[in-house]
Amino acid sequence: MTRAAPLPIEFEYFGTIPTGFDGINQANCTFTKEVASVTVVLSGPAAHSETFTLEPPTTEVSFPLPEGTLSISTLEIVPPGEYQREMTVVSVTGETLTISDQPGVLKTVTILEPTN
Repeated sequence: MTRAAPLPIEFEYFGTIPTGFDGINQANCTFTKEVASVTVVLSGPAAHSETFTLEPPTTEVSFPLPEGTLSISTLEIVPPGEYQREMTVVSVTGETLTISDQPGVLKTVTILEPTN
């Protein structure tokens, strides 16, 4: 069950992947099983994917994920544009849930031109 609200999710970045990349914008999700990792895939003008490992695993996950969450990154800077986003959580037992499919979760993000 997710408590995510359909909020606008436009954001800016300054040369690195923004913290908002891995989030719904701002949301608190409660899962029935402990979440071990969150995988985020962006597709559009470019492709980008990251897997964020939650240590320790938890049933309460807040988005965007906090700074310092372990991530496996493609180290690719995503250019501005509109992207489709798929977010998948994986439980400690290996079960998966695609939270992009849940009500109130936006499936499209817009990454703006970087500004200084």
